[in-house]
Formats: sequence, structure tokens, C-alpha cells
Amino acid sequence: MANNDSNEEFVDSDKRKPPGTTPKRRASADNPKSGTGALTPGGVGSAGGKRAKRGKQMRDANAPRQPLNGYVRYLNSNRERAKGANPNLSFADITKLLAAEWMALPDEGKRQYLDEAERAKEAYQRELEEYQRTDAYQEFQQ
Repeated sequence: MANNDSNEEFVDSDKRKPPGTTPKRRASADNPKSGTGALTPGGVGSAGGKRAKRGKQMRDANAPRQPLNGYVRYLNSNRERAKGANPNLSFADITKLLAAEWMALPDEGKRQYLDEAERAKEAYQRELEEYQRTDAYQEFQQ
């Protein structure tokens, strides 16, 4: 038993793992069977802890832009009001304030923003379908 002055034995024994324990093995792209493959350094789900980076996905500049959802529409339309009432708050704090307002807002108050978002989404779907029939879209797919 160690005294309070030297508790190195306690700390060392705390760090030790019970004999026979190994890290859990996860499925990977190389071995889809869960728990059967060897641990490989650097792979996704491996003991290395590093993830493979994906390249930046190319964006088609000619494609129509996705519409804003109801929540973002609410933020955009009320940000100036919140900034005027709280001029000392940062952008992030104003967004948190408006997020709390959105959560407390009854469904009737949210309805106008959600309806606008739904109309914009339908228009976007039509524009996207039209765009996908164009030669510019076919070139982008290549």
C-alpha cells in the first residue's frame, strides 16, 4: 500500500489495461465485415484516428442556387431589428438570440417564413429540371 507522498504505483496501475484486452476493430473499406480486419494506420475507423480527406466538390456555376429554408429567412428578416435592440452583441450572439426567438415562436408565426421557403423550393425544383435538360449541364457532368 502506497502512502500519500508517493502514489506512483497507484497511477501506474491505473493506466494499465487488463491483460488480453485489445482495441475494438471496426469495419473499413478494405474489410466490410465488422470486427474481423486488422487495424490499419490512418484509415477511416482505424486506430490511427486520421480520416482521409475528400477533395473539394466542384460546383456548377450555371446551376440554380438552392433556396433558403424558413429558419434562415426568419434570421435574415429579423437580424437588423435584433442588432438595433442589442448593438453591443456579436453576430454569433445575435444569431443565438434569434434562434431562441424562433424556437419560442408559435407555428402561426413561423408559417409565413415556411410558406415562402416552400414556394422558393418549388420554383427551384422547376429551374433545376429545366437546367438539367440543357447542354451546359451535360458538359458539367463530363
